This record gives sequence, structure tokens and C-alpha cells, in this order.
Amino acid sequence: MAVERKFFQPPAGHFFLFGPRGTGKSTWLRAASARKLKRAGVDLLAGRAVVRSMHPFVAAELGARFDLPAALDHGLLPLVWDAADRAETLSAYVGT
Repeated sequence: MAVERKFFQPPAGHFFLFGPRGTGKSTWLRAASARKLKRAGVDLLAGRAVVRSMHPFVAAELGARFDLPAALDHGLLPLVWDAADRAETLSAYVGT
């Protein structure tokens, strides 16, 4: 889906946005408001994001399961290390 840049700039002050149903008036207003808030430095997530850290294993934690070539190829993140297909899991993890 292609995204087209809009040329319309909102006028200063108050204005009305007219048009037929389904043409994106409400979407445009929400997007314009979000851009204004973002420029002002407002946190748009408002406490909805939870930050979690996944620390990698160290060799001692894995004991006999530690495999240096595999660790060098795919790292030691628990999610990746315990996956059936490490390369695919690592690719999905990095892509998000």
C-alpha cells in the first residue's frame, strides 16, 4: 500500500473540515493532533508501554549445553537459544 504525502496544511486558529463520509476527515484530524503532540515532546504511549529486558545467558549458566559456534552465530538470548530454529527466531526477534 502506497502512502501519499498530503499537501494540505491546517490554517492557524480554528477551522472546519468538510467532506463526504469515508474520505478520511477524522483520520486526518487524529494524525494532525498526534503530530502536534509529538512535536511538543508529549509521550503518546501514556503509560501503556511496559519495558522489559532480556539478558543473555552466560556460558556458565548453560554448562554442557554451551556451544561456542552456535553462540557466535546466534547469540545467547534465552528465546533464541531454546528455539527449534534459532536463525528464524533471531530474525523475527531483530525485526520487531
